[in-house]
Amino acid sequence: MQILRGQYHKLDGISTVAILADAGCREGWQNNFPPLLKHVWDRHMPDLFLVAGDLSSHSRPGEYEAILKEM
Repeated sequence: MQILRGQYHKLDGISTVAILADAGCREGWQNNFPPLLKHVWDRHMPDLFLVAGDLSSHSRPGEYEAILKEM
């Protein structure tokens, strides 16, 4: 999976989008977020996942590294 980090991107051929928000904003996100990603992928196979909102509880580098690894 490619993670888009630039400000602007042209996305062609996108027909299905999954939007997930506040994935890592609470303790224990590891118990919920990975299975949710898998469920959405297995059921809908979106062309694009948009993961928005809080990805960290305390904005520590290790927290971001952990959630990016799951994505």
